[in-house]
Amino acid sequence: MSIRVRSGRGKTTVETDYGGSEVDHSMVHRDRGLIGAMNSFGIKEVKSSKNYCGVSSSLKEDFDRQIKKKYGRTQGYFSPL
Repeated sequence: MSIRVRSGRGKTTVETDYGGSEVDHSMVHRDRGLIGAMNSFGIKEVKSSKNYCGVSSSLKEDFDRQIKKKYGRTQGYFSPL
């Protein structure tokens, strides 16, 4: 079960490959912190699989991995460690 979020030009798209994902779509669209950070740092897409931590936290983990790689940071944006 995977989820992908694309953000750019004021539009956010959420794609999933599993049924019953309406709640996950709503949660991602309401997560202004993630969407704002993606737009601010120029990260156009984050993706992850749905896990026990939840969709929002797994997407933020992918965002942190990308920001560390892109900017050579040692700390993440959402997770300081």
